[in-house]
Amino acid sequence: MDGEALYHMQRGVACYNNADFESAVEEFSRLLEIDSKASIAHLYRALAIRACGDPVEGWREYEIVFREDPSSGYSFFAKARLFLEDRTVLDKGDLQKVYLETIELYSQAIKLAQDFSLAYFSRGELRYELDDFNGAVEDFDRTIKLDSSFALGYVKRAQARAKIGEYRSAIRDLEFFLELPLGAARNDWVMRNISAYWYQLSMQAEVG
Repeated sequence: MDGEALYHMQRGVACYNNADFESAVEEFSRLLEIDSKASIAHLYRALAIRACGDPVEGWREYEIVFREDPSSGYSFFAKARLFLEDRTVLDKGDLQKVYLETIELYSQAIKLAQDFSLAYFSRGELRYELDDFNGAVEDFDRTIKLDSSFALGYVKRAQARAKIGEYRSAIRDLEFFLELPLGAARNDWVMRNISAYWYQLSMQAEVG
């Protein structure tokens, strides 16, 4: 990936990780004008487009990943996201099974793309939902090691750490999040809630 493409890739990932999905779509679209076969760009563009409320166009991007790079970690990640979205609607009574099967797909994606921070983050979210808080912390650790600017990784790791009683580590994660550059993931509502959560954990740490 040349310098200009890498620039748009980094900006696009940063926008997506900060929930600025419209800007992410723009950045990945520019990258694909330079390199139309960049599977990871098609994948992120699909995710961002779907987050903007256009599942049909997002599916078209997924199809490119499936067609051009069917055995890659990015393809397995796309399958995991689609499986989770479909089954969450159809199998509301058995979410545990759905989450476990999705985790398996994320794990396959990770084996094939070990530097894919979003795959670790996504698996960590599901492990948290299954009360596997130690596993979630491990995944969020890896997310942050791969991408120290992944803002929501700090918040999610703080939540998982708090669940296992690591209040002071959780507080440090929230403080780091609050010090990161402003982004769409840090709007006023989010900032107020994170600040309130920081205060709550501080009280728990004092009691502990």
